[in-house]
Amino acid sequence: MVGNEELKIIADSIHKGKFLDRDYYKNYHQMFFSVFDHWLKENEIEEIIIYQEVKSSKDQKISEMYYAQEEKILNFFKEIFRDFSLYLYKPDTKDFLKIAEKEALIKNCLDALRKDKFSIIYLAELDIFFRGNYDFTFLMYMKDKNKIEKIKKSLDNNQLHILS
Repeated sequence: MVGNEELKIIADSIHKGKFLDRDYYKNYHQMFFSVFDHWLKENEIEEIIIYQEVKSSKDQKISEMYYAQEEKILNFFKEIFRDFSLYLYKPDTKDFLKIAEKEALIKNCLDALRKDKFSIIYLAELDIFFRGNYDFTFLMYMKDKNKIEKIKKSLDNNQLHILS
C-alpha cells in the first residue's frame, strides 16, 4: 500500500496534470478493463458520447444498453468496496479522501464514467488507481501487475474484461 507521503506526491502530480504522463508513471503497469470485450470502433464510441450529451435516446435499446453497462461497473466497485478501502481524488483539496459510504461510492463511480468528470479512484490495499472514461473503459495503474488477480473474480462476476 502506498504511504501517506507518497499518496500526497501522487495527488500533487494529478493536480499538475501528470497523472497520464508515461514518464512519471514508468514504475506503474497500465491495464484497462471494460464492459466490452474489444476496443470500441469510432461509431460505437459516438453512440455513447451522443447518449451522454443528451441523456436520452429515441432508441430504447441504446438507453437500456447504456444503463446496463453502467450497472456492471457500479456492481464491480460495490463488490470490491466490501473487501477493500477506496479513496477518491478530490481536485479542490488536491488530496485523496476515503469513500466511507456506499452512496458516495455510487456517485463517484458515476462521476468517473461521465465525460466531464473522470474521477480517479484509488484501491489502497492493492495500490491500484482507476480512472474512468466515457466509453465504459477504466484505465488502471498498478506497481505490481500480479495484484490484478485479487480483483479478477470481481471483474469476472460483473462481466468486465481486461483489454490489452
